[in-house]
Amino acid sequence: KVDGISKDLLQQSLRPILLHLQRRSHLTVPLLKGIAKLLELFAQNFSMSLGDKLVEHLKKWIEPEKIPANRHNYEEAKLAAAVIELFHLLPAQSSKFLESTPERPGLVVLTIQLEGQTSVGNPALDLISPFRKPLTKYLNRYADIAIDYFLVRITNPSYFIRFLDIICSEDGKVLRDKLGASSDKILSYCFEEEEASNKSLLKP
Repeated sequence: KVDGISKDLLQQSLRPILLHLQRRSHLTVPLLKGIAKLLELFAQNFSMSLGDKLVEHLKKWIEPEKIPANRHNYEEAKLAAAVIELFHLLPAQSSKFLESTPERPGLVVLTIQLEGQTSVGNPALDLISPFRKPLTKYLNRYADIAIDYFLVRITNPSYFIRFLDIICSEDGKVLRDKLGASSDKILSYCFEEEEASNKSLLKP
């Protein structure tokens, strides 16, 4: 039983709601907010296939031919942001969605692509990206591996600018504090980059 509710009854009750997640055309912000509430209460009853399905939906936003022509960019951006909002509520194994694999892009990569696709990624609009806050919640939950993820890519402007924006934001305090306690790790990455750069200037 889960909080006095039998597992069979819970699954039976959730099934009609989860059916709406199978097709992107059925997604709405209220539906996704409802799923978020369910995850807050019963995350342990959801499998990782939910995260895979969410990634599948997000990928369709970077394929503009699959977005209905009558839906405005801002409306689509809010919907995609509501999908990203679910990732920090998924079971603990959802840390796997940070890194890209041959089968799927990672959540940070998807966010970068979404910002470009929905016209909120240019420098003048970076501060109002609807994707940063939900992404930050996910990164805060897995702060240690998130910091490693960005430090490895610190010389890439797309990652560096976004990481700087996130850790400087009010919502980024968890990451900021964790980064402040990781000075040795930061120095290690910096020296590794400098050593690699120096070696590239020498003949083999």
